[in-house]
Amino acid sequence: MDINSVKKYQALFKRYKELLRKTSIRAYEAMPGDKINVQNVSSEDLEEKIKVEAELSEGLIFLSDNQLIDLTGDLGLSKKAEDVLTKRKEIQ
Repeated sequence: MDINSVKKYQALFKRYKELLRKTSIRAYEAMPGDKINVQNVSSEDLEEKIKVEAELSEGLIFLSDNQLIDLTGDLGLSKKAEDVLTKRKEIQ
């Protein structure tokens, strides 16, 4: 495995997880009984998340099994992450 590719996709995974947290819409109450507030999501963050997700999907083989398992809950990357995990199990 190319160490530069591993570093690149590890950094992309980290950035993707940050963007995922930033773009997950959450409702919250400041105090019980107060009105419910909704977190604002930046369109720039959403656009970057889409780009990072597309690039990350090209290098899933460079991620660890735990990282791939983490991505199986993600709508956009779930199928590809499961495919990589399945191929790894077949090789072992």
